[in-house]
Amino acid sequence: MQSFKNILVSIDTHLGEHPMIDEAVQIALSNGAKLTLVDVVPEFPWIAQLLATDYETIRQLIGRQKQEHLEALALAIRENGIDVEAKVLWGHATFEIVHETLRGQHDLVLRVANRHNSRETEFFDSTGRQLLRDGILNERLDQDRAYATKLVS
Repeated sequence: MQSFKNILVSIDTHLGEHPMIDEAVQIALSNGAKLTLVDVVPEFPWIAQLLATDYETIRQLIGRQKQEHLEALALAIRENGIDVEAKVLWGHATFEIVHETLRGQHDLVLRVANRHNSRETEFFDSTGRQLLRDGILNERLDQDRAYATKLVS
């Protein structure tokens, strides 16, 4: 069995449940791994940017709210003795998750495969397809969830 030391968990703080966190905690405990919890504040569509008078203020408020939620989740994980970082990413979710995986040298990425509010109807959403297309990650699917591990070259 492969050992993981640096796990990235991409979650949507709008969802009430976070099953990926429970799995990440179990993997981290059995491997002595560090966790990084991330959520992404997306760019608003250009028309919304034009119409909103305080676009940046709204984005900052959303980011602060996501950070507070991530910190609350991280606090509960730290009680298990796991090193965990909570991080808000800014931009397009697909690219930010890929970039964070590379920047942080994560060896395992856990994420919900297809969010309930996603426009995608297929099991693989745009983020999953991009992760595969880039050749950075190899995803294994399991019902509602996708697990991604780096390909070893």
